[in-house]
Amino acid sequence: MSAFVKLIDKRHLVMVGLEGFYGPNDPKRLMVNPEDWASRLGSDFIRNSLISSIDFISVHIYPDHWSLVMILESSLGKRHQFFHRSLNNHAD
Repeated sequence: MSAFVKLIDKRHLVMVGLEGFYGPNDPKRLMVNPEDWASRLGSDFIRNSLISSIDFISVHIYPDHWSLVMILESSLGKRHQFFHRSLNNHAD
């Protein structure tokens, strides 16, 4: 779809907004995913970011939807550490 937009308007900026999950092609980054299921969704932050017709990307955090365990069993400090690690990892 992004290539089609660029075909119509080469100067149009195209972005993709993702949850930032890493797929199985990047095993070193899997620990940043909230849980194991995230790598099996078919969304891969790195692969989608490398599409030549994408100009910029954004990462969205939805902790209330990602992990009931994270919500119920983690302290606020642990959740903050997870999100801090996730944001730093995506900024690299």
